[in-house]
Amino acid sequence: MVIQGELRGNILLAPPEWVFWGPKTSIPKGVYKIRCEITMASNDVAIFDVCSGAGSTIHAKIEFFGDLKVELPLVLSADASDVEMRLFNSTGRNIEIRIQEISVSSS
Repeated sequence: MVIQGELRGNILLAPPEWVFWGPKTSIPKGVYKIRCEITMASNDVAIFDVCSGAGSTIHAKIEFFGDLKVELPLVLSADASDVEMRLFNSTGRNIEIRIQEISVSSS
């Protein structure tokens, strides 16, 4: 996983661009749950997605303001060889982010 920004304790000072992406991994076809919990200021906005093909195929996506605690469905109709999770800071300035959890499990 690639992480951009400055880590201060358990807070990431994230630039206004891709904050993290990866790790690219193979996932067999099936139905999964993506759990994501991220804490940031209520006026900050970001986009979290799960993709493959270097972002050409988006399997799950959510844009959010402030804190996010969500389970997203991930349905793969075929095996995927380069699935990754990404977070984009679209606030337009540096923001503070706490990543509490990001996980994938079978449904």
